[in-house]
Amino acid sequence: MPSINQVYQVRVEVISPLCVLDGGRLHEEVDFYLDAQTTYVINSDAVLELAFQRWYERQPSREQLLAKLAEREERLLRRRQRNVEDIKRFDEAPPKDPRKRAEQEQRLSVEAHNIREELKRLRQERAELESGTAQSVTIPPELLQNSGVSDLFKTGLLTIDDIRTIPGLLRYSYLAPGGKEWTERDSDLCQRPRGSAVFARLVAERGVAHSAGLGIGPAAGSAGVE
Repeated sequence: MPSINQVYQVRVEVISPLCVLDGGRLHEEVDFYLDAQTTYVINSDAVLELAFQRWYERQPSREQLLAKLAEREERLLRRRQRNVEDIKRFDEAPPKDPRKRAEQEQRLSVEAHNIREELKRLRQERAELESGTAQSVTIPPELLQNSGVSDLFKTGLLTIDDIRTIPGLLRYSYLAPGGKEWTERDSDLCQRPRGSAVFARLVAERGVAHSAGLGIGPAAGSAGVE
């Protein structure tokens, strides 16, 4: 008599798409993306890690930032010199009309104040860069300001070809578009979270930091039956 705990390994060929997951809800623009021909069910964590890594690689180096600050300072100093010369001309020959004199004096005074404040901020930024205490951006604005995969495409940080070709981004796909929201087993209507919230969760859960060593996780979700 065969054992009731005996395990048989079999391979089954299915004639329709099959994914073995836990039945959690899938949300459009967060867990899947639709185009005219295909529904792509994606690994949103891996997609956002890739986008973050590309954003990080685009950021200027410390030396480049310091060079930009030097250019800004040079422009501000030229602007300050023009302001000093304008004030000197005003003092030598102020308008006779009291209203015009007051307006011009106010304009020159405001310009001088703005230049001083901008120079102060610039020098503070440079001091922070040189000392290594400059604040880092936890969530890139390009990701925070966008709410889903389609918007992420607009930033250039992600393309549909990435989803199709980079291992780990695509869980599975269908050749016909699906509904607005699915479960991993069947259709299910619900309010979906926005992409920025998903990215915030990614940052909180995985501790995404400014590091060139960020990697893309392994493919998840695709499974056969044996």
